[in-house]
Amino acid sequence: MVDQTESDAVAPVTEAAERSHDEIQKFLRDEIDDLRAQLDDRFREIAALTRILEEERIAHEQALSRQAARLERLFVVRGLLHQSAATYAQHGFAEGVAGLDDQKTALAESALFNADWYLQANKDVADAGMDPMDHYLTGGAFEGRDPGPDFDTMEYYMANPDVAGAGWPALSHYVMYGKAENRALAWEPAQAA
Repeated sequence: MVDQTESDAVAPVTEAAERSHDEIQKFLRDEIDDLRAQLDDRFREIAALTRILEEERIAHEQALSRQAARLERLFVVRGLLHQSAATYAQHGFAEGVAGLDDQKTALAESALFNADWYLQANKDVADAGMDPMDHYLTGGAFEGRDPGPDFDTMEYYMANPDVAGAGWPALSHYVMYGKAENRALAWEPAQAA
């Protein structure tokens, strides 16, 4: 049998062991709760980052879609301009397009045509000694050259491909008709429909 003295000696150890076991369990439960809380925080962070990535993916896809639409429109407009340039080279301005003198008169009255700027921006025209307005009207517009710093030829054609297809120099059309018709000066993807 166990001696009372031994029993008295073992009791504190047993009690300490039980207390230690309870403390260890409590410590482990607290650790588990803390780790669960940390995991919940990480899952919330992952969810937030996933939302951000999805928003960025959508924005990127939209930007690519707009760029693809722009390139598609540019391809069409360039084709129309090549046809217009070829028509001008063979026959002069297309039917329905104002004559050179009428166009020159209209551009001379517009602040959007800047002869000095045109020559600085197009050294080949200046070096050849060409008249900047004649060059713009008979070829430069169809090449997408700008007549001045405040008018973007290609943007006007992109917004109004019918003008390119009809054989009009962009600024002449805008000054003579487009402004009064409230034609867009720049293409927006919504116009792609």
